[in-house]
Amino acid sequence: MPSRHMRLVGVGVALLTIAFASVARAEAPLAAVRDGAPIALGEVAKLHCHDLAFPTITCFDSEQERDTDAGAVAPADGDDDELASLMAVNYVVWYEHANYGGASYMTSAEWPDLGTIGWAHKISSFKSLNSGRPRWWAGASYTGTYWQWAAGAQVSYVGDGANDRFRSVKNLP
Repeated sequence: MPSRHMRLVGVGVALLTIAFASVARAEAPLAAVRDGAPIALGEVAKLHCHDLAFPTITCFDSEQERDTDAGAVAPADGDDDELASLMAVNYVVWYEHANYGGASYMTSAEWPDLGTIGWAHKISSFKSLNSGRPRWWAGASYTGTYWQWAAGAQVSYVGDGANDRFRSVKNLP
């Protein structure tokens, strides 16, 4: 069994790696693909997409296809690669319509401006994943009024006061 010192060093290295990856992630050009071909970022809000290969957004015609692909990309349960698990954790799936209808998007990324991918002011329902607690803001860059539900929330309708108002989102404890 590794010593406490070795575990702390490992955690420190993982945190530094995450910090550097976050910087690289922010600087990489954002792109979307469907069937392996590039699509306009505005098309993302019309399909079923995930960002597990960020900065590439992968889109599909159906939610089932998206979920199957996301399962193949995400680390398996019990995987010893903790860093990969930290870097690719889905925390929310959001939907265009109430009752989880319409286009959808599964994310592991923070989105300071959902308008970048055509999703600003279009979200009516969502499902929190992996104990995620998405916080939604009415303004870009996490400004203005915000909403947050409990971890694991399955929200079939965000309510009249929040419907189609979200402009940014990130996972918070």
